Amino acid sequence: EIPNAMAIIDGHQRITYADLAQHIGEAANGMLAAGIKPGDRVAIWAPNSAPWIIATLGAQAVGAAVVPINTRYKPSEAAHPLSFTNAKLLIAANGFMGMDADAAVALAEAETGRVVRIVDLNAPDDSEASWVSFLAAGQHLAESDWQSVLTQVDGDDICDIMFTSGSTGRPKGVPHRHAVTVRQTLNTVLQNGNVASDRYLVVNPFFHVFGYTGGWMPALLVGATVYPYAVFDVDNVLGLIEKEKITYFPGPPTIFHSILEHPRLSEFDVTSLRVTLTGAADVPVELIQRMLDELTFDRVIQGY
Repeated sequence: EIPNAMAIIDGHQRITYADLAQHIGEAANGMLAAGIKPGDRVAIWAPNSAPWIIATLGAQAVGAAVVPINTRYKPSEAAHPLSFTNAKLLIAANGFMGMDADAAVALAEAETGRVVRIVDLNAPDDSEASWVSFLAAGQHLAESDWQSVLTQVDGDDICDIMFTSGSTGRPKGVPHRHAVTVRQTLNTVLQNGNVASDRYLVVNPFFHVFGYTGGWMPALLVGATVYPYAVFDVDNVLGLIEKEKITYFPGPPTIFHSILEHPRLSEFDVTSLRVTLTGAADVPVELIQRMLDELTFDRVIQGY
């Protein structure tokens, strides 16, 4: 059943697990065609979306480490993780929240002297910088090309470099290894009691572990469905919960404050909600009780 089950639903884009496997292979060969090799760094500066997940898994399949960049960063701030990790490729969504990949790359290149290629998820398909063109460049490669590289990827290899908030100085890059990341994600699944029938609405930014190893990764590990969500909007989120029967909805306490105080909350059916993981800030006991009573969660897990 898993190949035909929905892996990602991103707006009108509906991707089964069989589709996802194909997309990952295409992205992996796109990486190889772009000259990405094991040990290279591929940065992603984009909002939550299906391409974010596909690009990440495609890069990791050929042994590269992903460098997620905060979508709230200005170009001068985004240049730091690019130069610090010597990223060879930046997958960006130009224009999202004023994002300017060209400016960030120019600053990084000036500091390191290394060229950073830009793939723009928002570029027209016929543009050389588009995601479609990036994938097309790898179409001449066979499935065995990227799979042969995948066999060389080890659990001790670095899979991503996550940057801290920079509250005590410049953001620091923290490398995570494949085996540890998978174990951490499995622990999340076991703690949350997630199952294949769950429908994950992930508002938490993918550039943070809350939306990454605490969001879409656990869903794919159990064969559930991920709903990436880019910018939080109370009405749209409540409508999506009702329409798609969302069961798992993690997020910081501010999101649940906003939902509970929404004047039209009673107009939406949120009884499908089953489990949530909240944290990243103080979570008052009163809020947890309201989430159980008014949002009908069976379990509210507080992250520490």
